[in-house]
Amino acid sequence: MSTETNTGTPNEPSTASQPETQPPATTTTPTASASSSSSSSTAPSAATPIPATSSTASAATSTAAAVSRMPAVVPLKVTSGRCVVCKQTRDVACVCKSCSSPTCVECASKHVDRELVGRRRSPLLLACPYRECKGPMIVNAVRAVASPEATTMLNNLFATIPATHPVCLADLRYHFNEAGELRQMASGERYHYISEIHYDIIGDYVVKHIQDVMKEKYHMKEVLLPVDDPNGPYNNIFVSEDLKTNTDKLMIIIQGSGAVRPGQWARALCLNDSLTVGSILPYIERAQSLGYSLAILNPNLNRAPIKEPPPLTWEDFFNTDKSFGSTRQGRCVNIKGNASPIDHTIYAWRNVISQSPAAHIVIVAHSAGGFCTSSLLESEWDALRGRLNAVALTDSFLGGCRNAEIRQFIAKNCINWAASDQPLDTPLRSTGEKRVSAGHNTHEWTSSACITSVFPWLENQITEAKRR
Repeated sequence: MSTETNTGTPNEPSTASQPETQPPATTTTPTASASSSSSSSTAPSAATPIPATSSTASAATSTAAAVSRMPAVVPLKVTSGRCVVCKQTRDVACVCKSCSSPTCVECASKHVDRELVGRRRSPLLLACPYRECKGPMIVNAVRAVASPEATTMLNNLFATIPATHPVCLADLRYHFNEAGELRQMASGERYHYISEIHYDIIGDYVVKHIQDVMKEKYHMKEVLLPVDDPNGPYNNIFVSEDLKTNTDKLMIIIQGSGAVRPGQWARALCLNDSLTVGSILPYIERAQSLGYSLAILNPNLNRAPIKEPPPLTWEDFFNTDKSFGSTRQGRCVNIKGNASPIDHTIYAWRNVISQSPAAHIVIVAHSAGGFCTSSLLESEWDALRGRLNAVALTDSFLGGCRNAEIRQFIAKNCINWAASDQPLDTPLRSTGEKRVSAGHNTHEWTSSACITSVFPWLENQITEAKRR
């Protein structure tokens, strides 16, 4: 089973890393890098996001400014010839970086409409209209043949590329609406992939937005790890204000692997769908309403750059090399005590979470978070024995536990809500912990799909423990 929870970027081909027409130089101002690179049975509604400060006028101004930064469209060199797509003799031109196959303007325009508008492909990576060619279209050609609808979409997309290094989500001309959906300020359209670095930076500020909501609406406290290092680098986790005072219930949440950070189940869902399904905010809201203290872990932030990466320029966002983001970070070092997901989980327990006086502990873990959970149980069973009442997994796995007592506990007190076409809670075959359907057949959707079953089961587990 896949442990990745943040995939979802369109499967765009990797091509030349710079636009074929060099954009004009811009002045950049050094800034801090994006945050994540340093650092009842009814479904709840999406958490109300922090409102983005924007207006129709400012969005229109940004769009016009972005268009003015683009090189002027160069007219295509049109000749009479046989189009490789429609096989008709028409005015044709070369529109591809990789081949010189003549394509008529009509076929090229229809292709751009289908791929850019219909399938929402990156304007930098539209495939050649000629199916025998695997190369990308020339960006100037895309703009030259674009229909009015496609031109409007292009202009709105280019408005999401900032002139200098962005310092907030609004600089990228995106915001979250009241439904927790990421939308372009200029058009109200949902997220549209342009390049990997653009995707990563937007993802970084989506993380910051979610964590701001965690702190401002749900009063979660950010704790830097390691706790005894004044210089860093740091990992960050989030705990509720009552972690050290709530003597009743504690919930520990551990996400899966990949680029997901505290507050997320799946980064791609936060960008492409909504915070209701992609973030853990509904779990925080439900848990707090039921009286739980909370600890949200961060098992995937294990290394950090030695020095701050250089600020991004406007040109950088046109770089289609998927490794560009990691390359610009330069040399990285391990974060003390948090060099792996397992190290982080155990460190967070020993140095922060163990200070909780809660008599009843539950763990909710998604995907690879289950392996962190089993490692925590193996390492800290003496402290957890008698207090841990339940482990809820969402399309996850625990791995083999050597301790027979832990294996017996898991058999009686763990359910794995797995991806399945079956209705929610339908029993599934299992050779380990109990498995039931999450009510959704896609891995990254399972945590949100099964929330209406997870919480009643956790509450029942605690009720049963109190009776014993």
